[in-house]
Amino acid sequence: MNKPIYDFTIDRTGTGWMVIDLCSGKVASVNGRAQDHLSLNEADDMAAQLNRGEGNPPPALG
Repeated sequence: MNKPIYDFTIDRTGTGWMVIDLCSGKVASVNGRAQDHLSLNEADDMAAQLNRGEGNPPPALG
């Protein structure tokens, strides 16, 4: 299985940003919360944290 690589893109509603797993195309979820409807800075920061492996527990995909 490939290591997830996260990035961010405009969310489905077009009103914010979301963090996605580039391998699966799914929205990342951290502590049960989908990483969507974020500001640009929040999405950028979260994708960077997930790519560094930060976060406890590890993110699950939603």
